Amino acid sequence: MHPSNVTEQIEKVRQQSIAVLDALVAKAGEFELAEPPSALERYRRKLRENAYKVLVVGEAKRGKSSFVNALIGRDILPTDVEVATSQVFNIQPSQREAYRLRFEDGSAREISAGDLPRYGSQVMADAGVVPSAGEIIRWIEVEAPIRFLPKGVSILDTPGLGALYAGHARITHRFVPEADAVIFVLESGQPVIEEDLRFIEQILTVTRNIFFVQTKIDRYNKEDWQNVQRRSQEILAQRFQGRLEDTRVWPVSSANLRKAASTEGKTQQAYLMVSQYKELATALRAFLARVAGWERAAEAMAVAARYYAPSHKVIAGRLAGLSAESEQKQAELQKVAVEAKRQFDAGWGSQGQKYKELREGLQRAIAVAKKSFSNTLQPGSDMELAQKAKIEGVASLSDAKQVAEEMPGEVISAAMDNWARVCKEVQSRCVELLGPFVEAIEDAGAPLDLELSGLGETGEDSDERFKHDYFGMLRGAAGGGMLVLGVSSMASLVMPAVAATALATVAPFVAVPVLVGLVYSGVKGVLKGQVKSAQGQLRMQLAELIQQVRRYFFDVDLSAGNFSRVEEYFNTLERTVNEQVREMAEGKSKESQAEISRLTQTAQLSGREREAWIKQTRQQLAQWDSIGKAAKDIMERMEALKRSQAPATA
Repeated sequence: MHPSNVTEQIEKVRQQSIAVLDALVAKAGEFELAEPPSALERYRRKLRENAYKVLVVGEAKRGKSSFVNALIGRDILPTDVEVATSQVFNIQPSQREAYRLRFEDGSAREISAGDLPRYGSQVMADAGVVPSAGEIIRWIEVEAPIRFLPKGVSILDTPGLGALYAGHARITHRFVPEADAVIFVLESGQPVIEEDLRFIEQILTVTRNIFFVQTKIDRYNKEDWQNVQRRSQEILAQRFQGRLEDTRVWPVSSANLRKAASTEGKTQQAYLMVSQYKELATALRAFLARVAGWERAAEAMAVAARYYAPSHKVIAGRLAGLSAESEQKQAELQKVAVEAKRQFDAGWGSQGQKYKELREGLQRAIAVAKKSFSNTLQPGSDMELAQKAKIEGVASLSDAKQVAEEMPGEVISAAMDNWARVCKEVQSRCVELLGPFVEAIEDAGAPLDLELSGLGETGEDSDERFKHDYFGMLRGAAGGGMLVLGVSSMASLVMPAVAATALATVAPFVAVPVLVGLVYSGVKGVLKGQVKSAQGQLRMQLAELIQQVRRYFFDVDLSAGNFSRVEEYFNTLERTVNEQVREMAEGKSKESQAEISRLTQTAQLSGREREAWIKQTRQQLAQWDSIGKAAKDIMERMEALKRSQAPATA
């Protein structure tokens, strides 16, 4: 399917998804159902905004900043390699211009356009000093009219890094999660190289949504740059074998695109044509719609399914109560409802056994995670052994110098990777532990008696098919590479409210680039003497560097009265999960009591009043079913789109 057709189809899915979410919210209020989860409103807002953030990465001297300037249509970003090497630029389309520094503690300071080169080259810290979050620049914000960026797209432009592995890790764990996709910049002088491939491997630990661009095609004849393009695509396809969403490489001439911004009419169209921008822009829009827009719609429908099914049960339960023809049947339904509430409260109330088991399970998971991460920074760890093996392999002073230069970045990169892995494992365990609570929440609705209600297969069976069909499609899509759902996304499917607050609020602090400040103090001078002496110095530096990293994570801040960073993270995670479970359990208990009260009121209705309520409730159920059918139609459309496409390769 042509990229533009894909974009059109996914746009229809987006509009339909918004309509379903709007209907759920509106009818929930009208039918006096439980308040929809906050995750549903977040997805509704995201789908309406239809905005995407792309992270632009690439090694130094690839023309990355020139490419971004060409998209802007003005030379705003510094392009001197010696200048633009340390800061990330957050570029937002805007009718007015504004420039500011955004610090890691969230504070900001206004600057001018003329300040960009100076702050763009600012180092993070003096040697031996690790700055605070209020002193570290998260990024430099640029708001300006952007000429050639596709509508709704903003840019995070990262430094050109060379082989600075700690910088790669910083970008991977700090900034890749901020973006919907990554634009990886290559250039026409040579095919993708090993340093690129290693960086791509790191990015793939977070996302497979990587879009490849090849710059500087105007500097080479067509046959030469096309050969480079073709070879890069072959290497990517062979190296990653389906792990990338798309291995195509899109050529562009930043120089000609930049010229197009300062011309008009036929001349502008000529420059746009030779720049190959139009093809790239169409492909990028389709790529973003496929990997991010599609995912949003899928996750939105997952949240909708989780809300639709128990709410359907509530309405059907109301109808069952109204349709009960004898006082005995009414009493039985009320007894069932009271017993269901009692069991839920006994299990998930503040003193409930199941709630206690959840807390204990979470505590165990956290204790194991802390020990696991601590072990990665102990003597004899894989990280230390890997560096010692490199030290043992030193055969000359030049080898020793290279190890000394690479070791700080590699150690810090390994520490950040290990911390991200541990956090992901704990979050996955959280999702597992919350599973029984999710089931209990769904089972605690109003009593449903299909025989009394006369709903037959259009009731509960329909709910289960709705959920089963959706989650089967979702798993298939994820396995087929069309939807890539991370831990936070899967958590949102299992428990929207808890996941959205608990897991997102306490995202791993390792992403904060303060730790990378250690790089600048990692090497304590020039290695001297013979090879054996240099190896001894390297071992001492390795031990000191690992100790620095360990102190960063595990030292307590007595002056501020804070636990260690590891303790603060897990304490926040545990507290937030518990608070959210308590809040949801209390809310569900109140909802169950309200339905019990409704059953009591139903029993007191006259025959005519009962008939009117039955008619109204049947209408409500029919309207709710129509929303469910619309959601299933969206799922089927997404499944058809998935089947029509396979992950593109060279």
